[in-house]
Amino acid sequence: MNVPRYWRTEKTRYGLIGETCRVCGKAIFPPRDVCPHCTEAGQDVHPFAARARCIPSQLSTTPQQAT
Repeated sequence: MNVPRYWRTEKTRYGLIGETCRVCGKAIFPPRDVCPHCTEAGQDVHPFAARARCIPSQLSTTPQQAT
């Protein structure tokens, strides 16, 4: 990630600032121009909780045996 883009998006990434769609009401993070749920434009700024809990996830795949 280049430096200007890093500083421009720092507040939304670390401050947990997202958006709420005006049409479907779903929360969107990170902020986008179009809602990924209903594909409508127009969102309102939505600050998420000041404290958040990180839930780690791990994806493990095992190759399947040929039969």
